Amino acid sequence: MKGRWWITGTVSIVLLVTMALTGSPAWAEDEQQEQEQKITMADLPPAVKAGVEQQTAGCTIKKIEKEVKDGQIVYEVEIMKDGKEIEIEFSEAGAVLKREAEEQEEPEEEKEND
Repeated sequence: MKGRWWITGTVSIVLLVTMALTGSPAWAEDEQQEQEQKITMADLPPAVKAGVEQQTAGCTIKKIEKEVKDGQIVYEVEIMKDGKEIEIEFSEAGAVLKREAEEQEEPEEEKEND
């Protein structure tokens, strides 16, 4: 009888330690949310603000986020230009790291008419 409880207890501890070390998707999601912070133009460092103003002239800024990616602080700016949603990533020095246009799906009516 003692042997059975010892095995059950050991297995339970091993499972708990394994779960704690591997983490869960909920914990990972919380950590990612902590690293993303919505900010405004006024919150941007001067070099980043200058880069954003240059790259987004004539566009509508929808969202600005400060993020940590691979241990580096980056600023992600989501804009609308000519009806297209575009995301631009800036370094702390204001340099463009990535520019990506979001794919827009055609409405179902237009697909059927083609």
